[in-house]
Amino acid sequence: KVVLSRAELTSRVQKMRRGWESKLEDLQKDVNAREQFEDRVKQLRDDKRKHMLQMHHGVDYLQRNMSMTLEGYSDNKSEKMIRQADKSKERHVKAVEIQQDLEKQQEQQGIAWLN
Repeated sequence: KVVLSRAELTSRVQKMRRGWESKLEDLQKDVNAREQFEDRVKQLRDDKRKHMLQMHHGVDYLQRNMSMTLEGYSDNKSEKMIRQADKSKERHVKAVEIQQDLEKQQEQQGIAWLN
């Protein structure tokens, strides 16, 4: 007859009740099991990537989309804002010049009309 302590009994009951939590606990305790688990996850990721490349004729859409979003939201966004500000300033300067030219023309027309 085997007599278990209260802690051992509690641990066995918890292992039976919580499947994934107990497996996680085992992986955290056992370094070798953790390494095997990480190797298995890496192998599964590589297999999935190869399968996706094969299905999409060698085009990695995930990588392409990630690079496009990184380009769109990083430094290019600030550069785009700077370009827009420069264009706005140029339009404003051009509008002021046109307004001044129109005022000069109206003044010259007024002087010509008086003469």
